[in-house]
Amino acid sequence: MVELEIKADKYRIIKSNKLVNSRQSFSALQQRMITLLSSRIMPEDDELNEHEFHVSEIIRERRLGGREYKTIVDALKGLLSSQVQIEMIVEGKREWQGYNLFSKAKYSEASQVVSLSFAPEMKVFFLHLKGNYTSYLLKSVDGFKKAYTIRIYELCKQYYPLIKERKIPLEELKFLLSIENKYKTWSDFKKYVISPSLKEINTHSDLLLDYEPIKQGRKITEMKFLIDKNPNFKPSESEETVLAQAKWIEDKKLNDTQNSSDIPSWIDEKTYQKLLKKYDKSLIHFSIHKIEQKGEEIENPKAYLIKGLRNNWFVKESEEEFHQKEKIRKEKEAKQREQEAKNRKEELIQEFDQKRNERMNVWMEELSDDFIEEFILDFEDSEDSFLQGVAKRLDQGQRKELDLKKVVSWKVEEDADSTEEDVMFAKADIKKYASNLGIDW
Repeated sequence: MVELEIKADKYRIIKSNKLVNSRQSFSALQQRMITLLSSRIMPEDDELNEHEFHVSEIIRERRLGGREYKTIVDALKGLLSSQVQIEMIVEGKREWQGYNLFSKAKYSEASQVVSLSFAPEMKVFFLHLKGNYTSYLLKSVDGFKKAYTIRIYELCKQYYPLIKERKIPLEELKFLLSIENKYKTWSDFKKYVISPSLKEINTHSDLLLDYEPIKQGRKITEMKFLIDKNPNFKPSESEETVLAQAKWIEDKKLNDTQNSSDIPSWIDEKTYQKLLKKYDKSLIHFSIHKIEQKGEEIENPKAYLIKGLRNNWFVKESEEEFHQKEKIRKEKEAKQREQEAKNRKEELIQEFDQKRNERMNVWMEELSDDFIEEFILDFEDSEDSFLQGVAKRLDQGQRKELDLKKVVSWKVEEDADSTEEDVMFAKADIKKYASNLGIDW
């Protein structure tokens, strides 16, 4: 067991974000096989090689007895016939691509060795990636046992540490997990998918995840995952070299994301380095992007870039675009806050009504004929026509719920032992209730 844990410390997984964002349907055992094989792919590889694993690396708790052979073979058969499905929007139109995942799988019961190799078509997702990829240590996912855990981990790891949250529409998340027709209710989805997956991630991995369900009206339509570093994930001493490599990979990923690898062919490296010494990097790449958009309109893009930077042609355009994006962002945040306030208001009304009805039911059971008679006596000649009507109906024996609630309200207000909270519920004062919770009604 110690040997296997050390192996987990040694290996890192790097895969294209297209693969991370693909639709997949694999069991926990199949996920384990995919992860182990992915971890054996080295940055210098030119081909997807075949690798062997002892069965104890795949099945950590071996209690299958005679069923072990069939369980592994069934999992391998499923992988050989499986696909990953990728859907994209290209120029406003949907495009679907399917890839066979494995080209070969073998299991020998005698040697207890599993041999696996990805299909050659999967090279684009694993080899010679330049930006737009996700990387993590095998150790971070080595303790996962649930089928959906690694998929949710990868979807969140893809955004961290550059972005510390990820929003995914609920239907899209179910599509990626291949469970559109399962867990129809939110409570079931939370119970069988979200809660167990986050528990495993927060216990075993380098990430610490929380989530916020986002509603439209009363329906949950989107998941917001909050992503942070897990302080309890402690690297072992044998991992120092791998972590140095991991830092290099993450630095390169950050650099790639900021466009350093996207310099067009019309700019030579020497010119680019000179520009970096004079101008802000983000402004340079913004300017390049604008020139690329103009295309053949500009005969000498390199000269145009240098002159434009020198004369501040792109600064104003950059500021205008920034302010426009900020305006859109603020409007979006304002709408979100407005929707959240509306949702909270609906929740508060339901909460208040439930608590008020509970109290009212108790109070009405305690109402005696003497209290009702006293109420009739006080209000049968009232100037308030509504109270006069209530007293009259009660005197005629028409004890409707609304009328009895009026008696309760009067009784609670008259009772010297009534608390402020009692009076608030009796008078149906939800504004006061909200105020006590620190909510502006």
